[in-house]
Amino acid sequence: MSMGIYDDGFDFDLRYGKIKKPLFFIGLAAVLVVVLFVLISSVDMIKPKAVEMKFSDATISSSDQTTLFITITNLENVDASDVLLTVEAADKESIAVSPAKEEIEILEKNGKRIYEFVVNPVGSIPQGTYIVRATLKIKEKVYDSEIALRIN
Repeated sequence: MSMGIYDDGFDFDLRYGKIKKPLFFIGLAAVLVVVLFVLISSVDMIKPKAVEMKFSDATISSSDQTTLFITITNLENVDASDVLLTVEAADKESIAVSPAKEEIEILEKNGKRIYEFVVNPVGSIPQGTYIVRATLKIKEKVYDSEIALRIN
């Protein structure tokens, strides 16, 4: 009668030649987990955003102006009516945005539009970074985005 683990032939021999196959599968599983993690975390970068903002020149002097391009996308599965896009500077006394809003009658399902806004400093303002925010309202959903403008 045998009752010990060594009696049934359990092999504790862990030399490289004997564990080559299990090590290969453990390594392969680890690589797959890392690849899966990278793919899942990059989905946000690929997925379209409702509001995307870009300056023609993100660094200007206090006597210049720049153009802000805002791309809006209807991420809903239906056409949207009475869509409102508002744009404003966080520091309204220092940075002016014109026009301040765009009213869109219909934005088609998965539709995309680009709008231009003129952004300029008000008077002689101190050097620094100023934030411009855009808010898009589609039905009851609100999407926000912001971008930095550097004044030299």
